[in-house]
Amino acid sequence: MNEAQRAVYDAIIAEALPITTATAADESRSKVFFIDSEGGGGKTFLLETVIAAVREESKVAIACATTGVAALLLEGGTTAHSRFGVPVPAEQKSISDIVKESARAQVIKEAAVIVWDEITQAHKYVVNTVPFGGKVVVFSGDFKQCLPVVPHGSDDDAFAASVQTLNFWNNHVRRYQLNVNERIRRLMLAGQDTAEFVEWAQFLLDVGHGRGACADEVSIPVTARATATSLEGLVREVYDNFDGPTDFVTRAVLAPRNVQVDEANDIAIRLFPGTAITRYSRDSLDPEYADTSCPLEVLNSINPPDFPPHRLVLKEQMPVMLLRNLNLGAGLSNGTRLKVIDARQHVIKTEILTGPRTGEIAFIPRIMLDSKKENSPFVFQRQQFPLRPAFALTINKAQGQTFERVGLDVTLECFSHGQLYVALSRVGHPSRLRVLAKDLDRVRNVVCRQIHHAVVQLDAEA
Repeated sequence: MNEAQRAVYDAIIAEALPITTATAADESRSKVFFIDSEGGGGKTFLLETVIAAVREESKVAIACATTGVAALLLEGGTTAHSRFGVPVPAEQKSISDIVKESARAQVIKEAAVIVWDEITQAHKYVVNTVPFGGKVVVFSGDFKQCLPVVPHGSDDDAFAASVQTLNFWNNHVRRYQLNVNERIRRLMLAGQDTAEFVEWAQFLLDVGHGRGACADEVSIPVTARATATSLEGLVREVYDNFDGPTDFVTRAVLAPRNVQVDEANDIAIRLFPGTAITRYSRDSLDPEYADTSCPLEVLNSINPPDFPPHRLVLKEQMPVMLLRNLNLGAGLSNGTRLKVIDARQHVIKTEILTGPRTGEIAFIPRIMLDSKKENSPFVFQRQQFPLRPAFALTINKAQGQTFERVGLDVTLECFSHGQLYVALSRVGHPSRLRVLAKDLDRVRNVVCRQIHHAVVQLDAEA
């Protein structure tokens, strides 16, 4: 551990595993921590060390995260929604569905520490729902990254939905920052020249804070600019024209909007070798809306971002992304990437590409999915495999993941806080990035100033 990591570790363990009565006697001292760390800061390593230390003493350490992808990075991790019985969607007056005397409740009662990663993406209503009960709680994340999603909302709405607006966050959280880039430190210890890595890390910080030359628009470094002038060219550049075996874990095309992602995936499927297999969904209105007149063709055409498409086109060996938490213990969470092995009519055989179960075989069934009534006059049901092609991902879905090669399509500009920072920071060096934009010298950077102002205030009061 470096000094910053050790300071956080010691502070948490002093509360979670007090050695003496005197150590735990100060009840006025907050037991809620927030670890602020950008990529490469060693946050995941620190969280895993805390969890292991508590469990080594035969105590309960709850590990969870806002997203399924982040949860899989922690030993025994689950999503916060699943662990704490948070309804979806969570509302202002939502309460946990955990029964007081149940086994799930008992685990929370016995917990010596609760670790919650990617808290910066969590809606404040989700956090308000959780019965912490005076436990030692360790939140972690990076407020330079994407905030909670508020459909059709502004950055002000996203800030209002963030945990920074909760009273306890401003008054009772002990904040620690991991400001040593472990990736660069390891390169230095190995005797490598780190000048370009240091320059890239500083550039990313300027983008994330929206300061200096990166305040509103960013000039993309020359080494990160795509030679391609079209989306198809970008796909070919990232995947080397699909000549030979491709590592889909370390490569991806990213974009801020679903329409760009869908187009990139369609292009990639066309270019990817193999025979296309099409699986159609069965769509119907929810029984509650049985009297509503709606042609089947209209239902088939609806394509919500968190739904599989009506017409799902697959090829053997291509990457897909799971859209629902099917079984976290088996490594099947929302956001897990898989490789298609065999696409049958009622089940799809896949290989897990990401998470602790990498390399294992998983069978994905058709499931029934219900749409939400938001911005729609009705609710409909779709029976389909909960999968989408994963040659390309939205920037929000890529948060928390690291790649060796990324193609970034910002011909349609980033529209919310942290998107550009998240996309650019998925790689450790600009040469591993290829950016496609209408003007590479003027790429829009959206930063919510209120978030950083609140962080500065918290630092000043700490």
